[in-house]
Amino acid sequence: MPGMLFPEKENSYDGSTTRENEAEIWRLKDELLTSRVNIPPEDEESSPPRPGILKKHIAERFQMLEVMPGSRVFIYEQQMNDARNKLKESGTKAALFLLQCFYKTKDLVGKK
Repeated sequence: MPGMLFPEKENSYDGSTTRENEAEIWRLKDELLTSRVNIPPEDEESSPPRPGILKKHIAERFQMLEVMPGSRVFIYEQQMNDARNKLKESGTKAALFLLQCFYKTKDLVGKK
């Protein structure tokens, strides 16, 4: 758990402490992220996953790179290199490229 956001004190509603409440918030955030984890539909061992939110051990197995430390968002090394090259041209090109990495074209059509 990263640091305490609030000082330790008792909550008047249910008697729990802010430390307990904050721990529960972090647990729920982790549960939400885990529920959105991109797990390959076939066998985890053989099928390379799409880039996105992944469990770290799966990403490491396929030599994927975390976009930002602690984000659990992974892409392949070649995609990272391509995004960096596009960033030299323009930020918009890099952003569009990353959107194409994470989403299928049909999911992006008509979105702003």
